[in-house]
Amino acid sequence: MSRAALYDARVRRALVSLALALLCTSCLGRCKGKRDDSPFKSARIVPTRPAHVIDIAPGDDTPPASARTPAESLASAPKGEKDRGYAPALPQGDAHPLFQRATSTNRDGPTGPGLLVCEVGTDKAMDQGLKGLFGNQAADLDFEIRVRGQSLQQSGPEDRQSAYVTLPLLSLDPGDVLSIQMWDRDNGGRDAVGPVSSKYGGKLPFSGAGDGNQNHLVCGHIPQGEVDSILRAVLADADQKLGQTADKLKAAPGHQDFGLAEVVGTCDGRLRAIAAHVGWGDPRLERRAEWCARITKRMEELVQSLVDEKRRTALAETDVVVEGLTLHLGPARRECKPGAVRAAVKKFGVHMFGDEEARLTCMVHVPVVDKGPGPLSVSGFHASMRPPLSLVPVSPAGRTGRARLLGVDGGSIDGNTSALEQGASGTLAIGVGPDDIALLEVNHAGSPVYLSVTNGPGPASGDGGR
Repeated sequence: MSRAALYDARVRRALVSLALALLCTSCLGRCKGKRDDSPFKSARIVPTRPAHVIDIAPGDDTPPASARTPAESLASAPKGEKDRGYAPALPQGDAHPLFQRATSTNRDGPTGPGLLVCEVGTDKAMDQGLKGLFGNQAADLDFEIRVRGQSLQQSGPEDRQSAYVTLPLLSLDPGDVLSIQMWDRDNGGRDAVGPVSSKYGGKLPFSGAGDGNQNHLVCGHIPQGEVDSILRAVLADADQKLGQTADKLKAAPGHQDFGLAEVVGTCDGRLRAIAAHVGWGDPRLERRAEWCARITKRMEELVQSLVDEKRRTALAETDVVVEGLTLHLGPARRECKPGAVRAAVKKFGVHMFGDEEARLTCMVHVPVVDKGPGPLSVSGFHASMRPPLSLVPVSPAGRTGRARLLGVDGGSIDGNTSALEQGASGTLAIGVGPDDIALLEVNHAGSPVYLSVTNGPGPASGDGGR
């Protein structure tokens, strides 16, 4: 190529490059602000919120002009909370730094409203009971607390000789008496540890003893103004947790109550954390309680929709494969025949714990064929099947109930173990509560399937199938 031709080629390439650059600049200029029609726009992922956005209602978290009283808190407490007193206790991990704060300052005179934080414990050796079989010898403390006409019940952690108790909204005057009865809870009940008490003498912190100085307490008090400051972080944490829950509502098969229980648990936990600082009925708590009510209602709607779908597509019978063993499950039938549960408990040698038998009022029978390879066995003592298979009753509203696998009828029974050999057929006997059952969730390897359930005649409450 001649030098002139080479020069012309370079010029042409330069002109083409310039033209393309001008074209791109022109396109970018025209497309500025537009989202869909330009190939030159930057790719951005725009976050979207669910169609059903559930936000906290507008409001003011300014502390009330005057703190509520324990009596007012008790009057506002939810029904399930009243039996344990006017306010819930703080978790042990949250109470520990507050105890250190409360006992680090000396003050005199009446306290005014605020948060009383006490460390309560015992030096006594515990009756080992059933715990000793597993090497646990320390106490599992329960507390019955009385002060200024109020009675509260709180519990400490497992295997600890001391624990924190917390009482919000409490004012103490010189001469007021704090008395606490301690118990060591065990699998079979609880044993008395003894009392500990102290008369407030007008000086903070204060201490007390009981039962020959084997039981002891130390208490401090945080004024309400400081508690309100502490509460700001508690409210922020609650808002974050509840907001995340509200944005991710989804009914989930295989979860308790299809995920509703987790939502309710999150709400209850956040509301209790607030109430542990300022009692029930505080306007800052009520604002979150109203938010939780809307979150829960929406989740109930999602669960109901999913359960209705599962009922439409439920199987009458199915094969499931568990750890290589194939089981054919037939049509499930619920029956509330008087004496049926008690007869099955006796037949299969089942050992019941606590009030377990009293809660089982009906039976669910599920025909089963062991297709092999290998046997199927049910332990009446452990309420478990080998290979493992979870059978969960589901109510028409999507509440997953508690069930007790009692045994498999039609095979061999040895003590409290019943079994089917390969190729044999029988019936799984399951004790359930009084609620109606729409589905039986068969959960194996984390993949639930749903059997339809026929509800037979018989009472659905009271003695029922017992």
